[in-house]
Amino acid sequence: MDLTTAIGKEVYKATSESRAPLFKTLSREMNLAQVKPVLQLNPFPVTLDPSDYVNPQSSTNPNGSYLTLYAFHQLVNPIPQFSKYYSSSGSLIEEVYGNIINGASVRADSEYAGRVMNSAQKRFSEYGLQNLSGIPGTWHPDYATPGDWYDITQHNRFGNLDIDLADLESGNGPYTVLSGEPDSEIMRWRVGDVKNPSSSKRIDPNTQFQSLKFKYLKVSITRPWLKFEFFKLQGWYLQGQGWGYCSTGKTSDNTGVFPLLPTSFIIGINVEITADWGKLDREVIKGAVVGNEQISFGPVLFNSGMPKSHAMKNFKATVKGDTVLSPALHVIGWISSLVPFSPQSDGF
Repeated sequence: MDLTTAIGKEVYKATSESRAPLFKTLSREMNLAQVKPVLQLNPFPVTLDPSDYVNPQSSTNPNGSYLTLYAFHQLVNPIPQFSKYYSSSGSLIEEVYGNIINGASVRADSEYAGRVMNSAQKRFSEYGLQNLSGIPGTWHPDYATPGDWYDITQHNRFGNLDIDLADLESGNGPYTVLSGEPDSEIMRWRVGDVKNPSSSKRIDPNTQFQSLKFKYLKVSITRPWLKFEFFKLQGWYLQGQGWGYCSTGKTSDNTGVFPLLPTSFIIGINVEITADWGKLDREVIKGAVVGNEQISFGPVLFNSGMPKSHAMKNFKATVKGDTVLSPALHVIGWISSLVPFSPQSDGF
């Protein structure tokens, strides 16, 4: 079992224990459907400035900010690449979904599909926002649960995740983990810009990992303008496109334009990594503590490399014995629903 599966098992276990009746029902539904949600970890650090998301507008907070609501929309709008680790495909959920429902055709004998399509088109149109707070164009809001997820001072709602890296047990987890490169390819030191580092160093072979710990919160995403039922229907097609254009519905080689729909993400704070560090790794850690360059390890940022005037603030790792701690607010990973095989008819 790799790190993605291990984190997924711990998150699912903790969440299901706190909401047992609901998750027993969800587990039964998942078994019946034989489709597990997909979990993708971030291969690079994705750190957030909580002030970007404070006080968003919503039905329960009508006087809130549309600017911070839009910031959240931008965070959760990308369609993920169909790969083991999370990255944006370059396509946006609201744009692709809008093109699909407004470009779909329904067969004459598919009355129900026609009603659902009309309902989806109406809902998408009604939820569009425009000319608000200087935000250009029309966009569709996404909402978070909990609504104040960005408030990391509420420590009591964060769960504690503790993974024994020296003994990752075998077995499958509650989430689908897509095939791809092994953890060893992302769990490395990067100095400089995380996506284009000035140097990238593999872990010292003498390093023996012991544990990964962090406080985490699972944040759910609601899109009231998106009707997921549409993708499950027969009887509709896209003119000039083949069946499976949106998604093949498979967990391997899914070449659709909309294979995954993010439904939640996992944020983490106070990330700790404990190991019997080799000499080379200790030198990198020293740089994370006293240096001025951005330093990261896999999805964890240990030195922001930012000036004090920057919105993210300047922070550096702290070291306690063999444990290195990062105080930043991270997006650890994303949980997505696999979009069903759709359309089930071709448009030729």
